[in-house]
Amino acid sequence: MCFVSKQEEKAVIKVPGVYMFTICPKVEQELKACLQKGCQKVLVDLAATEVLTSAAIRQLAAFSRLVEEENFSVCNASGWVLGTVKANKLERWLKAV
Repeated sequence: MCFVSKQEEKAVIKVPGVYMFTICPKVEQELKACLQKGCQKVLVDLAATEVLTSAAIRQLAAFSRLVEEENFSVCNASGWVLGTVKANKLERWLKAV
């Protein structure tokens, strides 16, 4: 898996560079595989993400609904990426799972 790793009951998403529509199908495929293996929580680590596009925001919103929002969080968002999260009024994702 390139973008999603399983860490106990948590799926950790890491997309370096630009998280955009061309990457979304692969991330979704990998996340679904982790969920089928028993992951119940999703953590999105944005440390290496430089650009978060609207397609990525839509995908992350769908993931937060899929696992229920209390089991979804974002960490290490900074700079432009953090600004994108805040501009979309998604600060509630910035919590520890």
